[in-house]
Amino acid sequence: MKKLKVFFSVLLSVILFSSVYVYAENITKMIQVTYRNIFIQVNGKQIQSDKEPFIYQGSVFAPLRTIGEAVDKNVEWDNNTNQVNITDKESNFLSFPLHKIGEKVEIFPLAITVKKAYKVTYENSGDEQHYFQIDLTLENISDDSLEILQESRPFTLWDKNGNKLRDLFGRNFSLHMIPKGKSSEKGYVFCKFDEKLKNKHLVLVFYPKVENYSDIANFNIFLAIDIGKIE
Repeated sequence: MKKLKVFFSVLLSVILFSSVYVYAENITKMIQVTYRNIFIQVNGKQIQSDKEPFIYQGSVFAPLRTIGEAVDKNVEWDNNTNQVNITDKESNFLSFPLHKIGEKVEIFPLAITVKKAYKVTYENSGDEQHYFQIDLTLENISDDSLEILQESRPFTLWDKNGNKLRDLFGRNFSLHMIPKGKSSEKGYVFCKFDEKLKNKHLVLVFYPKVENYSDIANFNIFLAIDIGKIE
């Protein structure tokens, strides 16, 4: 065990009451602390801290941000009020895995790979029109032809809080009939880009309804791909 005498800046709120004013000042104080090679674990998982925890007057001190973020909280410092604010993060309605762009995701009998997501601008009679486009590959990895119901739109955009933002339309591949035998269809889905999508953390959801798959009882596909923010 080692003891080190260090200078540690602490904020002591010295409250001076008068008829009108409340006053606080910063005080620098020399304290004696103990470093003991302390590790931090959250639910059995060791977390890293850029500042080594120490013991002072029988209590362990560790950075609030390190602890708060390890338990999935937002931690913010307000310099105007000298206050640390710890709040819950916005809930994520997606209780299933979020896949990444470029990852090939197979959930039999289909597989999908999102190649790229981006904003495009077209000019029409002098007017600029903005669209959001997602390039992808859709594959049938079964031995049956799959017919997605005509009225369904299997690709939709959501935000991470569970709000549906847009249905997406398809181009260059059929969303309604996917031939059998490990065929692959390359194309893209798109929608208009407006303020509803701007700076939102987007999630692409693929949830098809299939009419003639022979093993329909086991057809349960709900894929989510993390798209991120598009400015």
